[in-house]
Amino acid sequence: MAGRIMRIIHASTSEELERISGEIHDELFNVDWVKHDVENRVVEVPFVYELGTRRKLARKGIIRRQWRIPLRKGILRFRDVGSACIHDRSKIGFYTLDRLNYEAERSQLVLTTCEDSCITMEVSSLDVELQLLDEDAGEREVSYILGVIESGSHRAIRLCGPGGSASSDE
Repeated sequence: MAGRIMRIIHASTSEELERISGEIHDELFNVDWVKHDVENRVVEVPFVYELGTRRKLARKGIIRRQWRIPLRKGILRFRDVGSACIHDRSKIGFYTLDRLNYEAERSQLVLTTCEDSCITMEVSSLDVELQLLDEDAGEREVSYILGVIESGSHRAIRLCGPGGSASSDE
């Protein structure tokens, strides 16, 4: 059952694209989730985002605290895509979204990650949609020692199985 849409943001200008970049920065996705519908010229990048306002204290000690942060699903949808290529340089599967860059002169849209990988798309126009869904995607556990992040893990991330994916660089 699909969750209800909490928020949609459209971008057809560089300024609007910056807003989406700010929304997706540091959120997680897996290259196996990327779908490229060649016939309809659409690329979808499902991802998970944190609901930081709903974090739960899991363990509390004198020095160490552990928080559970709920995750929800989101979708980045790119339209008018002629071709798409995943440059999976790090080969780690899960990535942290960084930003979107649009080069109008080259008709190229690039989704970069914090781990030196990216998805490059040749587009005929800038047409990007961000959907934030109210659908459970598991939780993230974060441990702090004296206020500094010690570790973080992602448990039970359930999001769109594989199905139609963009090509991948070796």
